[in-house]
Amino acid sequence: MLHKASTRCWLCGHDGAYELDHDPPRKVLLVWGLDPDDPRYHKPAHGTSCPCPTCGQRCNQVKGDRANRRPRMIHPW
Repeated sequence: MLHKASTRCWLCGHDGAYELDHDPPRKVLLVWGLDPDDPRYHKPAHGTSCPCPTCGQRCNQVKGDRANRRPRMIHPW
């Protein structure tokens, strides 16, 4: 799903993120009785359909359903 506000991945910080990630995770929002479709909980992330063009990660899948877990950065050096 395309995140309309930005294409900068909230997990790796690189541009070109066209998938939506929930923060906190969708399952947590549901347990708390919150609406996972509320845009306040949506953040752009790289994923299966569009890996990061800079570091190659599928950030959303690396993070999984854990809360506030950022994937390990892959540095070019």
